[in-house]
Amino acid sequence: MQGLENLPRPFTKTIIISNHQSTLDVFILARLCFLNFYVVFKREILFYPGVGTAMWLSRYLSVNRKDKESGRTLIRQATAVLNRGLSLCWFPEGTRKIDGSSGPLGPFKPGAFVVARDAGAAILPVTISGARRLMPAGGAPQLRTGRVVLTIHPPISSAGKDVEALMDATRAAIVSGLREIDALPAPKAAAAAAGNSPAAGSPVVSPGAAGSASVAALVESKKVA
Repeated sequence: MQGLENLPRPFTKTIIISNHQSTLDVFILARLCFLNFYVVFKREILFYPGVGTAMWLSRYLSVNRKDKESGRTLIRQATAVLNRGLSLCWFPEGTRKIDGSSGPLGPFKPGAFVVARDAGAAILPVTISGARRLMPAGGAPQLRTGRVVLTIHPPISSAGKDVEALMDATRAAIVSGLREIDALPAPKAAAAAAGNSPAAGSPVVSPGAAGSASVAALVESKKVA
């Protein structure tokens, strides 16, 4: 775990925002349990054996992504949690990313950043690196061995910032903590259309939205560990 010096003081309004690589991510972020946070998760996880029961018993906050009213209810619940001096843990990509169609991270949904702005909460960007190799998304569940690096970045104040600015700053921080091992394969359709299909197993990350760049470029230019 890196960046422990960036952890907030207890009972500080904080939203932990992380990339989403694997089903293991929630368990990896449990290393930060001393921050006393509530996890925001998609309602479908309630039906996952074991994990769903644990989420329900912990009274974490679920959202039905197809129901706008559920989204509004989540924002009210999340704001109430912050006002009690507790923290939130949010995955703004909304799902695990399986290809490089939008860069190293998927598009961010704005909910966490709306809550941060309206509640005056700080954002604590966190990068999970290496978890995708341990339990990849898609296909039959499988668990491998490997090394995961959890990087805690400096907090981002929400004061005076709009939602877009918060999203861009958070994305840039999270991407800066990725390693070459986190590179994603190009979508098959995109590779075929380009007439340049990569060799089997070759990781390729295509350019993404603002704040995104290929992992390979980041490793070279920023010397990501």
